[in-house]
Amino acid sequence: MDAPEIPVVEPNIPLPVIPFTRETEIAPAMPIPDPVVDAPDAELPWYTPIPIPLDMNDLEPILPQEEDNDDKGQEKEKKTEKKDEKKPTPEVKVDVPYYENEATYVTIPGLGYEMPLPKPEIVSAAFVTSAVSVGAALGATSLFKQVMTIMKPVLKQGVNRLLKLRGKKPPTWARERVAQRRNRSVHKENQRGS
Repeated sequence: MDAPEIPVVEPNIPLPVIPFTRETEIAPAMPIPDPVVDAPDAELPWYTPIPIPLDMNDLEPILPQEEDNDDKGQEKEKKTEKKDEKKPTPEVKVDVPYYENEATYVTIPGLGYEMPLPKPEIVSAAFVTSAVSVGAALGATSLFKQVMTIMKPVLKQGVNRLLKLRGKKPPTWARERVAQRRNRSVHKENQRGS
């Protein structure tokens, strides 16, 4: 079963003709030359490699390079002389208490750096403290939930008895549910609005 061919109909609509109403002629377009753009030219980045010593005792101070101008060199010499003339700062000795065996030192291979680690007693005390605090918080939460499930009916019954003593009629279960739903819907609307 072949599908029947749908004939293509071309509309015979004439194009609109817009008359030109200006009396003056439009000037011919100005010739605009093509822009000449040179190829981009950039300097390649470079750097002076800095040797990294493996031992901190091998470090040498980096001195500024001297310039060719004699005037600038003399000015620098004068500045360095003035700096050298400053009084040396007196060494102040501070007595720092030394706690023996407060930390264990581990040497990192390759770097030769000694990294202090706390003693095992300190680590175990911190672990026990954190575990006890988390356990107490979780236990208190579950205990509070159980107490609330027991105390809620007791408190509700006490409130109803007080209302009866005062001569007021306590709300029924259905009325309480309606009031709770109203409070929830008002609360949700306030959260959406703010």
